[in-house]
Amino acid sequence: WFWEFVNATFIRDMLMRLVLTVRSNLIPSPPTYNTAHDYI
Repeated sequence: WFWEFVNATFIRDMLMRLVLTVRSNLIPSPPTYNTAHDYI
């Protein structure tokens, strides 16, 4: 069961890294909308 736990944590870390990378890529988009609204 130890190796299953290690594999689960490894997959969980990979999923967390994927989520963080996707969020970091999606976060820069809202400021552009904010600047567009500021210009309007």
